[in-house]
Amino acid sequence: MTTINILDIFTKLFLAFLFGGIIGFERKNQRKPAGLRTNMLICIGSALVMILSEHLSYSIPESDLLTGKTTQRVVGDPARLAAQVISGIGFLGAGAIMQSRANGSIMGLTTAATIWTNAAIGLAVGAGYYVLAAISTGFVIFTLYVIRMIETKTSAKHPKPRTLLIILKKIKKISQLKKEIYRKGIFIDSESIKKRMDEVEYRAEINISPLMEEVLLNHLSEDDNILSFNITSVQ
Repeated sequence: MTTINILDIFTKLFLAFLFGGIIGFERKNQRKPAGLRTNMLICIGSALVMILSEHLSYSIPESDLLTGKTTQRVVGDPARLAAQVISGIGFLGAGAIMQSRANGSIMGLTTAATIWTNAAIGLAVGAGYYVLAAISTGFVIFTLYVIRMIETKTSAKHPKPRTLLIILKKIKKISQLKKEIYRKGIFIDSESIKKRMDEVEYRAEINISPLMEEVLLNHLSEDDNILSFNITSVQ
C-alpha cells in the first residue's frame, strides 16, 4: 500500500474546500438550494474518494520466469471508487430539479449541472491535477456570472406569451387602449370583453418582452380610466 503523505492530503482537501467554496459562494448569492456548504462538502467528498482510490491500490513486484525481469503489477483499480462519484452525484443533482406548477417549466438544471461539475473538480484535486481544477473552477464561475448576464440581456428583448387583464370604467376606452398596445409593437393573439354593472373586464393573450412589459405597466398605471390591471404568465 502507498505511503500516506499528510501534507499532500491536507493540500488536496484544502484546495477542494477552496474551489468548492468559490462555486458555493456564487450559488449562495443566487439563493439556490445547493449553496455554500453543500458545494464545499461535495468537492471535499469527491477529493476524499479520489485520495482513497489512489491509496487503496498498490503495486507488487512480479518476476518474469523467462527473462528474469522484475515489473510492477498494480493491485486494485484506482478509478473504481472515483467512477461511482460521477454516477452517484446524479442523485443529489436530481434533488435540485423541480417542475414549476405555474407554467410547467423545469427549474434547477443549472444547479444540478453545477453539482456534477463541482464533483468532477473535487476528483481532479484528489488526483493531484491542481491546475486543471483551478482552471475548471474559473470557467464555472465565468459561466455562472458572465454567461448569465448575457442570457438576461438577451431574454429581456425576447417576447414571451402573457395574459393581460384590465378592469376599465368605460367600454369605449378599450379601442383606444388596443391602439396604444399595437403602437408599442405588442401582438395580441386573442381577446375577450366582459361587461359588468359599472365596469368592463378586458382580457388578452399577448406576446411581450420583459422590457416592454415594464413600459406597458407604467403606461397602464397612469391611465385614470383603468381601475386595476395585471400581467401574468400563460397557464
